[in-house]
Amino acid sequence: MDAKATAIASLALGVAVAAVVHAQYKKKPRGTISDLVRANIASLEPYRCARDDYSDGVLLDANENSIGATVAEPDTMELNRYPDPYQKELKEMIAKYRGVRWEQIFLGVGSDEAIDIIMRIFCVPGTDSILITPPTYGMYSVSAKTNDVGIIKVPLTPEFDVEVEKVPRVRFLPPLLVISVSNSIHIFTHSFSDERWSNLIFLVPHLLRYTGSGRGDLAHQDHLPLLAGQPDRESDPDSVVEAVASKFNGIVVVDEAYIDFCTSTPSACCLVDKHRNIVVMQTLSKAFGLAGVRLGMAIANAEVIHYFNTMKAPYNVSKLASKMGKGAFEHVALMESNVALILQERARVAHALSALPFVKRVCRSDANFLLFELPNAKAVYKTMADSGVVCRFRGSEINCKDCLRVTIGTPSENDQFLALLESTAKSALAL
Repeated sequence: MDAKATAIASLALGVAVAAVVHAQYKKKPRGTISDLVRANIASLEPYRCARDDYSDGVLLDANENSIGATVAEPDTMELNRYPDPYQKELKEMIAKYRGVRWEQIFLGVGSDEAIDIIMRIFCVPGTDSILITPPTYGMYSVSAKTNDVGIIKVPLTPEFDVEVEKVPRVRFLPPLLVISVSNSIHIFTHSFSDERWSNLIFLVPHLLRYTGSGRGDLAHQDHLPLLAGQPDRESDPDSVVEAVASKFNGIVVVDEAYIDFCTSTPSACCLVDKHRNIVVMQTLSKAFGLAGVRLGMAIANAEVIHYFNTMKAPYNVSKLASKMGKGAFEHVALMESNVALILQERARVAHALSALPFVKRVCRSDANFLLFELPNAKAVYKTMADSGVVCRFRGSEINCKDCLRVTIGTPSENDQFLALLESTAKSALAL
């Protein structure tokens, strides 16, 4: 068979394959939440635990230890009994604070449990993909790889903005036929570059915005975060979320781990009724200061939360974690006071960093940390850590060359950090 005949045969095969794939694509419209859920998950009968039916009376149904818990102090929490599998009381407290309904809340072990479950609900292993916007939280990729889910990366701009127009484009196109040129003969070939379904987009809208003024002109950092690709380039993170959710025929996961440190925009919780495909993740590890408790949540349309509850382990939130969570929402004023101090210190540390001649830029932050660039960042990080002050080297991340990330600590800790940074960096520059 000569080259021309081979080309014709390849063209015919390509068209045939495309027709079959396109037909498969059209069979499932993916227009509703149920369309997006994996078929085996949609038909899954959730495990029914003993406390689903009865929680009072003489309880001899769950093979608990009726004699009591093995603890030194008096057990006032009945730790020998399983906890409420759905934690309604705690959810009602959270719902009141966040302006949602308790049926719209899933509680889990940190945000990581929610990340894992949402991938198992909506992504078929070996077939579907998630879309992330690096630099971002590393557990998205870890969970994706654990669940054999593909990863599509749409990096943030060097100013750490989401390029909205690039995000939904990956999702909607059916498998593509791409014209390539081989020996001057046009041959249709099947392109797999963007073909894998992206069922989930992970956005972290409240983290970083570069000031756009070289080393970070903090006097002008009160501007609204910028939206790349928008004519007026003035919008807030929630408009990013809404713009993506309205165009994307999949689930948009909004990671709000740092929402309580963000004073410029409300939580995307206000969007979950309007956009059924938005899932908001939050945690008590940051602003509430309960990292050791491991308690996080997903907030979404009640239909989405139904699938979370179907997938979760029977008693995934312990009585101890629940008690600490309730205490936190009973003392929200304390959290807000602590956040106010952190924000005050964040501004002070940012100004101090900006004044150091060797610091090239300080990124705007709506979190409890600052990202900044300086020469020999990795060496500075290591020397400081060995001297007892540990920040984090982020120079391996995209658009973060020679960057360190420092968590805002107590005033005393921040003073130690700044003093050691200055002396260490000056020594490194002198070498």
